[in-house]
Amino acid sequence: MRNPVSDVRYEELVSWSEGQELPAFWAYLRADFVDFGDRREAFLWILRRLLEEQRVELVNLQTHEALAGTIDQQIIRFKAAFPKNEEEMNNGIWFFTEACPGGAAWRPSATVNSSG
Repeated sequence: MRNPVSDVRYEELVSWSEGQELPAFWAYLRADFVDFGDRREAFLWILRRLLEEQRVELVNLQTHEALAGTIDQQIIRFKAAFPKNEEEMNNGIWFFTEACPGGAAWRPSATVNSSG
């Protein structure tokens, strides 16, 4: 997928959402993407970029342990589990259910590797 948002917009989203749970990105993307499928793809693209830049680590919501697998494997898991429409998303509640593969553990800004 081509970059769904500009680098400037990406940095705004990161700034607004840093330290928050994944639904923050989902909510902020509503202003950029009306279509659920487009917003889902943009969300997954942003999540991949955050992982590649080591800004976040995905963790199990119950144990808080890091999710196993490569970035590709984690994104594939998220994409496969992701709701297909707004109703299944349930106003962002999906992110806090067992169906969601994990949550975001933000890394301290000092350790960010933004070479991506």
